[in-house]
Amino acid sequence: MVVGVQAISWCRTRFDGSSQVALFGALLAVLSWAYYEAQILLGDVRLAKTLTTLRGTTAFSRPK
Repeated sequence: MVVGVQAISWCRTRFDGSSQVALFGALLAVLSWAYYEAQILLGDVRLAKTLTTLRGTTAFSRPK
């Protein structure tokens, strides 16, 4: 997290806001964030599926 903040602040001081490099950097940052966020969500889904399989229950079943 700290490395990302430092990288963004370096990019902001290195390039002005109207350059194409800054635009590409911002796009790359957003796409990277979306990719890693999707990986976290998919990992949580896999974990939930594994836990429900191991417990022998479904997400909507009531405990007996």
